[in-house]
Amino acid sequence: MLKKWAYAVIFLIVMIFPIQIVSAHSPIEKRVPEKDAVLQVSPVKVELFFEESVEIHRSSIIVRNVAKEEVQVGRPQLDPSDDRHILIDLKKNLSPGTYNVGVDVISIDGHGLKESYSFELKEPPKENKDIPSFTLDRTFPEDGSILQESPKQIDLWFSKPTELSVFGLLNDKQQSLDTKKPYADPNDPKHFIIELSGTIKGGTYSLVSYAKTDDKEDYKIKYFAVKNVTSITGSASSSNDSIWKHIGLLQLAHWLSYIGMFLLIGSSWFRAIISAHNETNLKWKKISPYVYVFSGAAILFELILNKFQYSEVVIRDFITFNFIWIPIIQLILLTISYFVRWYRGKQILLILSLLCFALTGHSVAPPYGGMLGVVLDFLHLLAASIWVGGLFVLFFMAPKENTASWLKETTKVFSKWALWSIVVIGFTGVWMTLKYVPSFTFRSMLQSYWGEVVLAKIVLYVAIIGLGYWQRKLLLRWVEILVTGFRKLLRIELVIAAVLLLLAGFLVDLSPKEAEQGIYPTKQVQQGIEAKLMITPLQAGANDIDIGFVNAQDIKKVSVKFYSTNGWSTENSAFLLENGVFKLTGSFFHGAGTINMDVQAIKSNGDRVVFPYRIQVPGVMDTNNS
Repeated sequence: MLKKWAYAVIFLIVMIFPIQIVSAHSPIEKRVPEKDAVLQVSPVKVELFFEESVEIHRSSIIVRNVAKEEVQVGRPQLDPSDDRHILIDLKKNLSPGTYNVGVDVISIDGHGLKESYSFELKEPPKENKDIPSFTLDRTFPEDGSILQESPKQIDLWFSKPTELSVFGLLNDKQQSLDTKKPYADPNDPKHFIIELSGTIKGGTYSLVSYAKTDDKEDYKIKYFAVKNVTSITGSASSSNDSIWKHIGLLQLAHWLSYIGMFLLIGSSWFRAIISAHNETNLKWKKISPYVYVFSGAAILFELILNKFQYSEVVIRDFITFNFIWIPIIQLILLTISYFVRWYRGKQILLILSLLCFALTGHSVAPPYGGMLGVVLDFLHLLAASIWVGGLFVLFFMAPKENTASWLKETTKVFSKWALWSIVVIGFTGVWMTLKYVPSFTFRSMLQSYWGEVVLAKIVLYVAIIGLGYWQRKLLLRWVEILVTGFRKLLRIELVIAAVLLLLAGFLVDLSPKEAEQGIYPTKQVQQGIEAKLMITPLQAGANDIDIGFVNAQDIKKVSVKFYSTNGWSTENSAFLLENGVFKLTGSFFHGAGTINMDVQAIKSNGDRVVFPYRIQVPGVMDTNNS
């Protein structure tokens, strides 16, 4: 039996060994200066605002000029009033040029975020006059317009003379249509004309253009319709990424540390509450030193792996991270508990060691629950310890004599505790899932690795409930011959428990946010006007965005701006379908993550009302922006 278990563990190690984890759990919300900003006044500092609390070290912000010389002054500082905000001073009067900002921070639950972005400092113009920025000013057909018949040509007007490198006319299936070669208006070098090869049928069309000057470029997608608005279809390009690329030795270490700690606490509890049989106690005295060593080695293994992961961080900064100093305390508590002879004291130390897991998990971050989240996470772990440890004792430490009667007696009591443990595991698991991912669908869960692992845990959880029910039926009609069958069920339950703990180790380093799918808020009121937003489907790729207004009969135009925290932005006009209802259709969400969306309603008198939204697109997010 032990040989089979050893083979299974070796197989899992071989499968996981070469892979390393890459995961970022605290994206940047705001940068000062912004990404790709062009400044005319030398900035005095760099400021970063994150979605969640972060921990920093002396190299968390490095600012370099084109000669790779560092221009920051001192160390980065964490805002004492907001641990999501970090800043660093810059040297005075920086020279004109491009500056690179290197970011290396760690979220409070131990996941790193590395990013690099640039801003530019230019000399102010000698003459005090406005220099127009380079952009696509307008098109014909206009963005968001509905024509009653096919246009004969497409017109593009830019703010400066330019070179039109790419142009495309796409139908609602995102198929390219034939057009004649674009040419510049001989009377206006800012105006380009693209003649159509023939008439186009009714539906929605996309105008795709890429133009550039000596130092600037402009990429735009504009939309128009002929006769009626149809939905643009298509999805974002699929990734060849795999969950196995996100699983490595660190996850194996999590798994091993869970197994060791659960066996220590669960076995201790079983012998204290369920059965203090002499032979069982003797077996545990022989086994427990190995379990202690196993647990301590797993925790130490985690610390070593984290040091390799953050090898550039000096040890003085490294030991201040939550996910380092708490496991160190956990290791100390575990070591002391081994030498303590007072039984209650030993149990208290072990429970405090278990609490350390909850203090370094997702729940410790305020968006995921904070202190209440830590309490529920701890109850989740404690219930799992009682269940797993009890299974271990029943299977491996049953006395050789009178095995059937001992099993019958102890399992009757244990089954009640196991039932309540499963209930607590289920309740706390559901609460944490709803807190971690406040808005989701089954599809969005499947689009994220975190969601896939959670769903796998749910399937195994249901299997455990089924096994428990069958075991209770065996107890009701117990006979000697059923001992073998009962032990087989225990073996299966132990295997499922081991797999569940492995999945739990995976979840520690996967982002719950990738399973989230939502619009915040879906409905809002500004200046007495109510706006309701609907996005179908809410995923990366082509979408229909419907905006309905109430008490807004005088709204004549709606412009929608999409922008992300990495500096990307685009703006389009919505189609007016009927009074108070506007629609956009096209590829607005190019990948998973958070997209900000400002709906700007323009009244007939020129007044503008802005409705801000945050859109969470489900799926695996890019974790290493540059």
